[in-house]
Amino acid sequence: MKDPKDSVNLEKLRKKILKKYKWGFITLDEFMEQLSKTYREEKTSHTTQTGGDTETPFG
Repeated sequence: MKDPKDSVNLEKLRKKILKKYKWGFITLDEFMEQLSKTYREEKTSHTTQTGGDTETPFG
């Protein structure tokens, strides 16, 4: 069984990405690119499971 800290909530990532693109008019390619980028940021900054949005040093 996987450690829950290893799994990143995709719905949370999706909302985070859509927050950056308030109008929502992005292509699937752009979305997937942002998803993978945001996923990497989440994995690297994922030290505590607080559930709150924390600012990452990546901007």
